Amino acid sequence: MAVTPDTLRKNLADLYSQPGVSGSCLQTGALVMNHDLPYSDERVANFAARVNHLVSGYESVDRALWQICAGFENYRLLILSRGNTRLSVLLTPAADIDLVSARATRLLMELEMLPAPTNSATPPPVLATKAEAQSIPQQEEGSPMIKRAEFEKIVTGLLSRVTGQAQAAKLIQRAMSKETTPINGELKRDDARRIGLAILDYVPNRGKRDALSSEFLNTFNS
Repeated sequence: MAVTPDTLRKNLADLYSQPGVSGSCLQTGALVMNHDLPYSDERVANFAARVNHLVSGYESVDRALWQICAGFENYRLLILSRGNTRLSVLLTPAADIDLVSARATRLLMELEMLPAPTNSATPPPVLATKAEAQSIPQQEEGSPMIKRAEFEKIVTGLLSRVTGQAQAAKLIQRAMSKETTPINGELKRDDARRIGLAILDYVPNRGKRDALSSEFLNTFNS
């Protein structure tokens, strides 16, 4: 989905003309494409990851969600999903949710028909939650190597979100059987990236695969 600032402003104009709309967040999978929510980019990235996790959880059991509306004391949160695209809209309590939902759904349908991007842009990283970040083993800064056991722990943790641990272990061992690194050995970080992305490529859902791959790469750039 190619979303330029001009195209996005044009498609959002109709939505924002509806009274009560005070902010929005557009995401592909867990990757934030654009937002004007009154929060930091880091908080919005974490919010987007949680939204994607919620929607993907239902999709994994063949119960796809297309709309969620949550009411809080001072605002309403409307989340719409179509394909791999999610649009979250922050509303005041007085907003007409049905009208906003209709316009937001039409916006998502229009975005689906936009041309594919002509150049590749690096998406923003998917930020792990605090608990997940603490569970990721850290390497010495600048180290060109990573222990195989730590590499497998990272990939297992990511894969376990979308498949069972036994299946995750099987995919990892199948990939590692083609390598010459001993169980107690170390991998070059470039090799670890290559192997990890190849393993995550088995995830069938594109949105989940892209989100997990981005988070996997982010562990090597931290």
